[in-house]
Amino acid sequence: MAKKIFNNPEDASPLYHKLAQTLRERISTGEYPPGSKIPTEPKLCEEFGLSRITVRQAVEILETKGFVERQQGRGTFVRTWESSGKGWTIGQTEGIAYFNNATRLELTSKRKIKASKRIADDLEIRPGDAIYTFKGIRDIANEKSRGLFRGFTVEAIGRKISIKPTEGQIFEAEKISHRSLYLEIEKISRERFTSIKQFIYAVQADEKTAETMGVQPGSSLLAAKRIFRTEAETPLLVTFNYFPGEIAQTVSVIERR
Repeated sequence: MAKKIFNNPEDASPLYHKLAQTLRERISTGEYPPGSKIPTEPKLCEEFGLSRITVRQAVEILETKGFVERQQGRGTFVRTWESSGKGWTIGQTEGIAYFNNATRLELTSKRKIKASKRIADDLEIRPGDAIYTFKGIRDIANEKSRGLFRGFTVEAIGRKISIKPTEGQIFEAEKISHRSLYLEIEKISRERFTSIKQFIYAVQADEKTAETMGVQPGSSLLAAKRIFRTEAETPLLVTFNYFPGEIAQTVSVIERR
């Protein structure tokens, strides 16, 4: 018999879709980090009480969407930067979580500041209210260039996030409790982010930015601004990420119904 988590009478979707979603969540949260082997079909059958056909259909969905890859004679593995090819797909919430888990963010500074009007509007607070800003560098596997990060959160949450000013705080998949700033904020606030509003635009790297990122001055950068909201529609985090244009891309799928 299938586990109770699949027995929601209000959810009429097929069992293989429910299992695929559960496995995707494990990948997004880092329970199955990039490069790791997911459980075998028999183990998933045993864990979830599902047939082998159902499990196989779920894994095929993950493979089609690019979350995992089958390796002959070895098993099924969560895809990594190297196996995914050049270019990150930036768009879906789970895709953002996957990207965070597949790279490494080192927070280099934390400061308490007064919110500018733009950030205050994004966080739905008053201009001049106390907030915390975090700056950092995101290392990308097998790439000489790096990404830049800046995040803003409300004072009540920001003061509870500690980093060492001289060493930075490294967030990576191996450190489950600190694998991503937004997951750390979920932990502190005890609220789950359910939506991310994203703005994608292009900028040019100035000399200081170019030196930090390992690119040429004037190079095109892909910028992604994200506003993270909870189920109650409360914005608790605003981030800005800057990626070298040649290794980042945004992909959208438009369907006609």
